Amino acid sequence: MFLSTWKGMWERHRDVPQDRWNTILDFARRFRPQTSLHWPSMDVGTLSDCIAHRSASTSGGLDGVTIADLKAMPSGALHNFLCMFQQAELTGQWPQQVVAGRVSRLAKTACPEKVLDFRPITVLGILYRCWGTFHAKHAIRSLEKSLPLGLYGSRPHRYAGQVWSHILWSIETRNFPLWPHSRHPESL
Repeated sequence: MFLSTWKGMWERHRDVPQDRWNTILDFARRFRPQTSLHWPSMDVGTLSDCIAHRSASTSGGLDGVTIADLKAMPSGALHNFLCMFQQAELTGQWPQQVVAGRVSRLAKTACPEKVLDFRPITVLGILYRCWGTFHAKHAIRSLEKSLPLGLYGSRPHRYAGQVWSHILWSIETRNFPLWPHSRHPESL
């Protein structure tokens, strides 16, 4: 039941013709802000910090590596992982063990009864998630000046929960539209 229901969601773009994607990509190329991004490489310290900030209950990937394993690794082993990251960044090829994932289901309600009462999530290896987190943070910070004010979530000082505050402030002050381009709810 899970597979047949979720497959429809996962494959909903399968039959989109290539020219439709080209239209979308052409629009993005024409109108996206031109920004020069700096991509720093991870070092042993940043990888150690990323691992240290993971919860002890962090789910491991199919590679069998747990957060406890990574926290116990000496810096020489972490350096070997950095070499793997650098190779993947150069070639685009990742070891299959690192990027293989499993789909888990998280209950959306206290007493789930139907398939849609669950949210599918893909759990990848912890090392890949550390690498992705490190680079996503740098990308978001680099793009910060180009992002619209009404975009919340995964941004410094602009988390998703602020959307509700913003909507409530907009209603209370009758400050419409709900997604202003020049004001923060904090400035009201």
